[in-house]
Amino acid sequence: MTFVIVGASAGLGRALAEKFASEGHDLIVISSELKDLNAIKSDLQNRFNVKIFPIEMMFQEHTLDFKEFDETIRLAGKISGVLLPIFVYLSIIVWEY
Repeated sequence: MTFVIVGASAGLGRALAEKFASEGHDLIVISSELKDLNAIKSDLQNRFNVKIFPIEMMFQEHTLDFKEFDETIRLAGKISGVLLPIFVYLSIIVWEY
């Protein structure tokens, strides 16, 4: 089974990546920091012998490019679940004088 984890580079997302990898699941890990994702990939693949597909994506961007995501999904095969343990800070001005 393959799972997608958004926000996998730290905190709850990182803990979930470790848990699912330890159970033998392949992962597509998404975060804004490719350097962190590559470190996670190396660690989890070495310890748990699973496939890890890192994708760098900035969800704060107004325009997202899903080409890499689509290609990764094609390579990874069927997705069993998507985990979204992320926090996105949005600055919204409701009223300005």
